Amino acid sequence: MPEMKVEIDKMRCQQIFINLISNAIKFSKPYDKIRISVEQPILLADNKWQFVFRVTDQGMGLNETDRKNLFQPHFKSSCAANRQANTNSNGLGLNVSKRLAKLMEGDLYLSESYHNGC
Repeated sequence: MPEMKVEIDKMRCQQIFINLISNAIKFSKPYDKIRISVEQPILLADNKWQFVFRVTDQGMGLNETDRKNLFQPHFKSSCAANRQANTNSNGLGLNVSKRLAKLMEGDLYLSESYHNGC
């Protein structure tokens, strides 16, 4: 049974990465930089590992209201430029990603140091 959990966790991580990287590409301009980083894993109690992943882009950003609602189902930005870049979305990717992270006893969040947006 442990092997099955590892495979499920791999699939969950893959889906989270796909959603985050897809959003970074979608909301970036050509030649913008997208940075993906992974911190050194930390071994926790009960033989569990903690991983910290970051996806950083140069997109147009979010205002404070949108920041608060970012992980809500069917979220659409209040900024017209963001909505235009996101016309083919149902607004579920980040909500699903956050739920998957929580199923693996993790979390997904927008950095507190990030304050930008239209």
